[in-house]
This record gives sequence, C-alpha cells and structure tokens, in this order.
Amino acid sequence: MTEMSVQLRPAWRNYWAGFLVAATLPPAAWVLLMALGPQNMNLALIVSGSLVFLSLLILVLCVVSRYSWKFFMNENEILTHHGIISRRQQGVRIADLRSVGLDQSIVQRLLGVGDLSFYTSGSAVAEVRFHGIKEPTQWRDQVNNLINCPQT
Repeated sequence: MTEMSVQLRPAWRNYWAGFLVAATLPPAAWVLLMALGPQNMNLALIVSGSLVFLSLLILVLCVVSRYSWKFFMNENEILTHHGIISRRQQGVRIADLRSVGLDQSIVQRLLGVGDLSFYTSGSAVAEVRFHGIKEPTQWRDQVNNLINCPQT
C-alpha cells in the first residue's frame, strides 16, 4: 500500500454565496449614488461607502473562514484543525473508523463540493467532519479503502 498524506481546505467555490453578494454590492452602491444625485450627495456617499465597505468585509470573512479550516488525512489518522489565533483540533484513527458519510446539497453537487463525516463505532455522531471539500466522493472512496485494507 502506498503512503497517503493530504492536507485539504474548503474549496473556494464553497463560498459562492458570499462572493456573489460581495460582487453585487459595489454596483448597487454606484446605482444608489447616481439615483440620489447631487442634491443628496452626503447621504449618497455615506450609504454607497457603507455598501462598498460591507462588500469588502464579506470578502475578508470568506477568506478568513476558508483559511481557518484545515483537514488532514494520512494512512493512520484523520484530523481537522479550526482556528487562526485559537485552535480546535479533532482527530480519529483510521483503525477506529466504521463508516464515512457524504453530504451534498444540490448546489454543492453542481459545484463539485461536499461534506464528509467520519464515524466510529463508539459514537452516533460524526467524530470528524470535513466541510466544503472538492471531489468528496474521491476522498470518501480513498478513506473507505484505508478502512477496508488491513494495516501492516
């Protein structure tokens, strides 16, 4: 068996809704600026500036959210790390895994992303969860192969 060591993060396309909202706010600010005209310039500048700031804030939140998650897989264990300043880590040994669940909404299926949940025999809830990763069926199949292959 070949050694496997992988680090994953949520896919950028997993944040499509935030990017869509962030992309529509600056044009909305421009339309509002033109609609209010010179007679209400102070109000128009405040509201338009607020919309542009909100757009930038949404983009920053998407980037921070993506980089605050890391998922690791190797032939012995599966780990998830969450946080940038503080850190929360969860992991499970491959030998303890009993099943791997795949969850995909219709939008996730269209975008080719999904969530993997890893279950052990001692728990009814997922011990570790990877959210928004690309090609989740491929990763599920690889983990299932590791579960079903005896470790040497």
